Amino acid sequence: MSRDERVLLAFLVKLEKMANQVGVKRLFADGLEGYLDLQESVFNLQLELQRAIGEAKRRGKKDADSLGYLKQLRWLRWQSRRLGDAIAWCGLLLNRQVIYALAKNEPVPVPSSWSDGHRGAFQFAREMTSSEWGIPIVHDVTSALRVGDVTFMRPSGRDAEADYRTVEIKTTRLGESINEEGESLLKLNVTAIGNEPFPSLATVPTPSEAERNSPPARRHRADRRIERQLARMDIATASKNAPLHKSTKIGDRHVFSLALTDEEEPHWKELRRAIRDARREGYAYFELGGFVGYSVIYDSAGVSTENIQSASLIESVTGLVHEQIGDRNSITVSSIPDDDQDTYTSKVLPFYLWEVPQRAIRDILRHRLVIVATYNSGWMEKLLTDAGLTVTSDKASRDHRNFEVIANLEWEGEAQVEYHSHVWEEMVVAVHEFRGPKAVIQRALAPAEAPGLVALNEFIPAEALKDGQRQAPEQKK
Repeated sequence: MSRDERVLLAFLVKLEKMANQVGVKRLFADGLEGYLDLQESVFNLQLELQRAIGEAKRRGKKDADSLGYLKQLRWLRWQSRRLGDAIAWCGLLLNRQVIYALAKNEPVPVPSSWSDGHRGAFQFAREMTSSEWGIPIVHDVTSALRVGDVTFMRPSGRDAEADYRTVEIKTTRLGESINEEGESLLKLNVTAIGNEPFPSLATVPTPSEAERNSPPARRHRADRRIERQLARMDIATASKNAPLHKSTKIGDRHVFSLALTDEEEPHWKELRRAIRDARREGYAYFELGGFVGYSVIYDSAGVSTENIQSASLIESVTGLVHEQIGDRNSITVSSIPDDDQDTYTSKVLPFYLWEVPQRAIRDILRHRLVIVATYNSGWMEKLLTDAGLTVTSDKASRDHRNFEVIANLEWEGEAQVEYHSHVWEEMVVAVHEFRGPKAVIQRALAPAEAPGLVALNEFIPAEALKDGQRQAPEQKK
């Protein structure tokens, strides 16, 4: 085994060990301290991988082995980020409204070392963990949470319900010393900034001497940055707290939130059966509603190009091409789980949380198990039309898969409103979560429920008309 192979194996073993601790039933098995330690361990693994990537790039080698090593390091870095996302999804009780609200920002690059800001965020999370603040998720560990630095989940006493508070952390180094053991000791001033009420135990920090004596120009630049951060937090807070069945103004948009009843669940049973069959036969396939087919490939020595080529992929997906829709057949192939190039990755359940045996998660991490999804957006058009929706092509888009769906909302005796939406995002999420076409149709039909939930003047309030928004509010589900 080469040095590079030993490095990759060491990282992989660490990742697998941490992954075994993540899950709704396992995450708090070692108590809150263990939960916080796990977050720091995952973050340390990400830093180590980033440093290894930097070292590999500095070698400057362009041969196949060196490039393959660098590719594997990046892949492991991404899986460590998704492991952080899995911790966040569990810590936030799988609440998509909260997770999606905190994802609306540019992704943050992985650092190669600890900064005072990172130390301040983790220390604040540990110190504030309490019944008043709740249980913390440090955003530095994740890829999906991009607004704020720490989010606390405080159970509200009702089943599966909680309050969520997000804060920005500002850290200033006040001093550094060396103790008798030669360890470096830092003195940090950590300040939390938020736009939601703090618990009564929170105190307003006294400005440090460095902060009091900072030049005006420097304070002005920091103020602008904080203003931008707080503006993002305002949007995120309003989004995660948007009440159901009510039009709410968030930023310059009016949003109407709906809760889906009896939403299509992931087809975990079919996936588990396919994994068992693939482990026995080397290949398995299952299909959902003529819309999506999943090819599952297994090799105990690692799935190779030969394995994929020898699998009956073409024969298996022929059932997804439907003669009755002619040239509207449009096939997309996607690997599962997602990678760091996927646009909607922050909205997809991390694969560590799939309801499959832990052995299957290890097989994916070791490239012994590969899943390929093939789906037909043209068939989804037909299914949406059959459900009573109007489907039109998006003339502004070169990609005809990005069609538009129109739902009619009718307030009897008052008005009829056309609600326009795109379902490409819904399709991608459904495919990556094994939900099938019903989940997409349910979300596309959901706006039609609005007339039975609210009056017309509540759905489109006078304020929306004053703002020049003459169409239905944006829908959140």
